[in-house]
Amino acid sequence: MVKLKEKEIFISGYAKPPENTTAAQLYKIIAVGLRVERETGVIIEADCSMITDVSKSFVRNALQGRNLLQIEDIEEMFNDNYFGSAKKALLTALKNCHLRYCAVLDDKLDNDKD
Repeated sequence: MVKLKEKEIFISGYAKPPENTTAAQLYKIIAVGLRVERETGVIIEADCSMITDVSKSFVRNALQGRNLLQIEDIEEMFNDNYFGSAKKALLTALKNCHLRYCAVLDDKLDNDKD
């Protein structure tokens, strides 16, 4: 049996939504959670704390199968196709996920040198 640690990791990112949005009224932060292939950065599963089911579904479908290392492509896709009022917070949360994943890779590289 393959251990989860060997194949997948969970990464999360957070950002504050704009004051004038429903999300800000209900939540103090926008959260994004990603299940990612450890070695490749491919997003297996995504979830977020958006308010409506359609926005959660959009984010989930837009991210699944994309590579977290290609954050510029992800950002461009959202800039071209997502026009919700919490876009800036969502992109910030995704960039935070990217930074966390890069830190995981850096730590792995450092540990491999030992």
